Amino acid sequence: MNGWPFVHFVPEEFACKCCGLMVVDFNLLQMVEDVRTELGVPFVITSGTRCANHNTEVGGARASAHLPKGGVSHAVDIKCVNDVLRGKMAEAFYKKGIRRMEASDMHLHVDNADYLPSPMLKAVVFRKS
Repeated sequence: MNGWPFVHFVPEEFACKCCGLMVVDFNLLQMVEDVRTELGVPFVITSGTRCANHNTEVGGARASAHLPKGGVSHAVDIKCVNDVLRGKMAEAFYKKGIRRMEASDMHLHVDNADYLPSPMLKAVVFRKS
């Protein structure tokens, strides 16, 4: 892809699901690429940039890092249903300087939104099987 420097992803993976807006911070994209390469496992991006309408539809926070601020969004959700892999991913992102993460039973949220309270290292309530 012309001008796109990441080998494991295409821009559409990080785009808003309803309007196609894709303005994820380059430094965050580079970290996602680096961690994916380091761990050697495919990543499925479940959410990147969100427009205000889509963020409302999915119940996102009013000040979500997925929303563009200053021209770019600062969050990515990566599908992860395996606790061991989730731990390895979280450790790798932490080593790269990410201090805002949220783990759920379906994904790992990582962001570099330095304008939001930090650190945000938390786990949401996991669903019962």
